[in-house]
Amino acid sequence: MADNRTPVLLLIVAVGIAMGCLACSVQRSPEMVATEFTLALVDNHQSALTEITVPEARAKLDALVSSRKRFKCTAPFWDFEKEKVGIYGFDPYQDATSVTFDVLYECWGRTGVFTIRVNNMKLVRVPNDSTEIWLIKDWGDICEAHDFTTCVY
Repeated sequence: MADNRTPVLLLIVAVGIAMGCLACSVQRSPEMVATEFTLALVDNHQSALTEITVPEARAKLDALVSSRKRFKCTAPFWDFEKEKVGIYGFDPYQDATSVTFDVLYECWGRTGVFTIRVNNMKLVRVPNDSTEIWLIKDWGDICEAHDFTTCVY
């Protein structure tokens, strides 16, 4: 008597592998990369920032990282709304190879509010192996404040 479960199990494994490969080829959106950049900037995480920035902007990035201190959001661990990142002025039809927008980070922690706003963040699509990825090319003024109103305009 043959085991009828084997073909079903093989089909499930094959579908799982195909879905995994599909997920690997999916491009991260410019919004996702901008959010990663902003969170790494708040944390002053140099290697994460470098990884998602074009080589031409790394000297500017180094100067930025060396000029600021790391911030850690101190909201209670159960507060899932403690940190928020918002993208403003984003036009998905702006250009197929570059986008520019503003990014606002907010932390509503136990010790108060912290905001950082990165204006005119520009991302570009660049070739990477067999695909293209979004990287940070440039940014404008950066506002950091320990209140809610200073950087929100």
